[in-house]
Amino acid sequence: MDSGVRFQELADAAPVLIWRVGTDGLFNWLNRTWLDFRGRSLERESGQPWGHGIHPSDIDRCRSRFKAAFGALDGFSLDYRLRRYDGEYRWMADQGRPFFLSNGTFAGYFGTCLDISDRKEAELRARTALADARRALRQRDILLGEVHHRVKNNLQVILSLLSLRTRSVADPATREELQSLARRIQAMGHVQAEIHSEADVASIVLVDFLRRLARPLAVLHGCDDIDVTVEGPGVTIEASTASIIGLIIAELISNCFCHAFPDGPGRVHVGVSGGDGGAIEIRVSDSGPGFRMADAERKGSVGLHIARSLARQGDVELTHVAGRGARWRLRLPASAAAPASA
Repeated sequence: MDSGVRFQELADAAPVLIWRVGTDGLFNWLNRTWLDFRGRSLERESGQPWGHGIHPSDIDRCRSRFKAAFGALDGFSLDYRLRRYDGEYRWMADQGRPFFLSNGTFAGYFGTCLDISDRKEAELRARTALADARRALRQRDILLGEVHHRVKNNLQVILSLLSLRTRSVADPATREELQSLARRIQAMGHVQAEIHSEADVASIVLVDFLRRLARPLAVLHGCDDIDVTVEGPGVTIEASTASIIGLIIAELISNCFCHAFPDGPGRVHVGVSGGDGGAIEIRVSDSGPGFRMADAERKGSVGLHIARSLARQGDVELTHVAGRGARWRLRLPASAAAPASA
């Protein structure tokens, strides 16, 4: 079989559109796939300039690129929309290369077009989804900022009312109860402030969060001489979990500040362990004399009641551990962990 005939058969059977232009930049041959796509005969397509049938919005860009490549005898790659026989424009990935005769004479350009409309539509959907996600994130950030602002303002109003009431109370025990309540409200404010200081509230590094929280709690209770250390791996949790944990830890540490060191300086240690797909554990201990749980329960400890209530809300296992000093263990399920930020 003649090689030219064989090439024609192979080219016509190819699943891509194949074109050729001469040195004048006009089509002089196209395969059957191209002609079927365009719905035009070889006679009608031949003699048309390269770019014929390209979408009006793409034609100037494409012809400029083609002209530059043609003048430099370089190859080119272009994406554009080509009109189909039914009037629909389909996205094509066009690859063009110069070709030469056996004696080295430049003879024109040869190229192939692959329909990439499905890929382009998928890219458009992805861009749209990304734009929607970014818009949702902006709205979330605005909402979180507004919620944080309102919570902070409301807490400040409550503190102001408590302060006014405390000044009018003569009974020392009642005054101390009101001041203790005010400190708890301030601790809540510190927890929320530290959460909202995070750039990504979906993935909060627990150790960093607790370290930042410990300092203002010490200042709040006038315990600058108490050494508070927080250690552990970079386990991450989400804001909702961090809020619960922060409030529990604030209650436990505050209890250390208030009761563990009546004779002077001391130490509070917070250790984080676990993660990596397993449960997360937090241990809180101090160097004080400790306490008997039975005594705390008999006295109806408000702090104990608050900590246990918060633990139930957050599906946290809160356990008092026997030993010297106050010792607590918090165990979070593996589901509490959040992916670390990239």
